[in-house]
Amino acid sequence: MTTLVTDRSLKVASETTGLAFDWSLEDRGASTLVRSHLSTRLPGLLRLIEPLAAPIAARRIAANMRRFRQRLEAIPA
Repeated sequence: MTTLVTDRSLKVASETTGLAFDWSLEDRGASTLVRSHLSTRLPGLLRLIEPLAAPIAARRIAANMRRFRQRLEAIPA
């Protein structure tokens, strides 16, 4: 499932993997604040690894957001 609210948010959820990503956009005048959230609903025994996987996923998402920001800031105005 994917939901887009123009200039506000993007949500992507996978029933197969149990992962849901949610990005919200907040206008800050000359800039935009982007917030990212990951939620999980892993099936069966995979739920046991959630406490171990969550910090790894959070670090990887933060690194991806930093790269995304760098690319956006490199685009000439």
